[in-house]
Amino acid sequence: AYNDALRGKATLSDANLNLAMQLPATSIQSKQTDLTVFGTAYGELLKNLELAKFNLLKETPVVQVLDEPILPLEKVKLGKMITGIITAFLFGFITVVVLAAKRVLKQI
Repeated sequence: AYNDALRGKATLSDANLNLAMQLPATSIQSKQTDLTVFGTAYGELLKNLELAKFNLLKETPVVQVLDEPILPLEKVKLGKMITGIITAFLFGFITVVVLAAKRVLKQI
C-alpha cells in the first residue's frame, strides 16, 4: 500500500514531467523510508536489549568468592599417644574427685 501511494504521488506530482523520470525517484524514496524504519526498529531493539540486561543485573544477587582452598585442607589430629595420656589424666582426675566426694559424704 505504501509503495502504491508513492507511485501514485509520483504520477500525480507533476503532469508536465516525464513519468519515466518520476518512477526511479519512488524507488529511492521507498528504500530511504525502509532504511529509516529498519534503523528505528534496530535502535528500539538495542534499547530493549540493554534494558533487559540492566533488569537482569539488578535482579541477580551479587556473590563473590573471596578465598577458596587450593588443595583439600589437611585435618589436624592428635596422636594416639597424646590422646591416651589426656584421657587417662581426665579419668584419673574424675576418679579422685568422686573418691574425695565419697569420703566427704561419709564423714558428714
